[in-house]
Amino acid sequence: MNKLKHTVALIAGLVLVAGCQSSPKFSLKGSNLPEEMEGKYLYLILDEDNKDSVLVSNGSFAFTSDSTDVTKIWYVVSKDAQIQTPIIREAGDFTLTRGEDGKYTITAADEAKSLNAVYRDFSKEMDETLAPITQAYRAKDQELSKEDIGAEAADKLQAEIQELEKEYTDANNKLARKYYESNKDNVIGALAFSQLQFDSDEDFISAYEGASSVVKEDKNLKNQYDSMKLALETSEGKPYKGDFVIDDGEGTTVKLSDYMEAGKYLLVDFWASWCGPCRQAMPHLAGIVKDHSKTITVLSVGVWEKSKENNDSARKELGITWNTAFDKESQSVKEYGILGIPTLMLVNPEGTIVYRGHSPQDLDAKIKELGL
Repeated sequence: MNKLKHTVALIAGLVLVAGCQSSPKFSLKGSNLPEEMEGKYLYLILDEDNKDSVLVSNGSFAFTSDSTDVTKIWYVVSKDAQIQTPIIREAGDFTLTRGEDGKYTITAADEAKSLNAVYRDFSKEMDETLAPITQAYRAKDQELSKEDIGAEAADKLQAEIQELEKEYTDANNKLARKYYESNKDNVIGALAFSQLQFDSDEDFISAYEGASSVVKEDKNLKNQYDSMKLALETSEGKPYKGDFVIDDGEGTTVKLSDYMEAGKYLLVDFWASWCGPCRQAMPHLAGIVKDHSKTITVLSVGVWEKSKENNDSARKELGITWNTAFDKESQSVKEYGILGIPTLMLVNPEGTIVYRGHSPQDLDAKIKELGL
């Protein structure tokens, strides 16, 4: 055979081999399903824009797809049989199985190589490790809440609770780091990273910036990172943001800078009508309005609720007589990277944030320290 013929034959052979090879597929099947599912659809759902479905017939179904993705968690869902089971759409054959406890699980034909098995182990190990610590914590916390407990016993319990908190954090982080290090390039790594507890926002930001692409592409972790970056930009000692527009959705717009008065501090309280701690903080704010009216202007901004009616009703119920604004789109939350409410922010007359936190008591201490 001459060289040209040999080359043509080789190429043809490669094409033939390539044509015979099939891309990795994801398949899921199930049988002996509940009667209420007969003739109904079983869904595989990632979000509103990403769904697949398969019809249940004779108590069984079989679903096959060329689409695989190990960076996301999908859910096998049936409203009729109340199924909502997580699954990673990796290449391989999987079976939906109902256990004696009525719960559904996903098992792989090759469990040893399955990320779904690793995901199941991760969830189980986290639960078995942390549940006893959580139970011990709750027991001591209940004991601490008893009215007849003495000061010495209370101090002892408080110390034990703090030890349990440390034990929980250490155990949680040890497991999360183990699974993250072994699964940086799949969704288990992102889930493990999200379980990690950091000492500070700066530590989280540093870890996120050095994390894998799967972690950085996770929407929740990206939102957390963006919020923490903004929170650092508007932390104590930084200039406040006062010129973004707060729109109540009914035609009224204001800016925080509208409430800055010459020579006076501005106290901004970000709150919501449904937030218990926010409501508990209102007497402190009322006290500040009463005792520091010459040095502090108070503004409560309603966030994280679309109903202005609920906010207005709560204002009347709580006796809020000072300045208020309703932020329908929660633009304030975005500008300040707020992750929890109430967030209390004290701005000096020069526009520098001198206090930012969640505790009315800490705020009172800051006001006293400043001699206001």
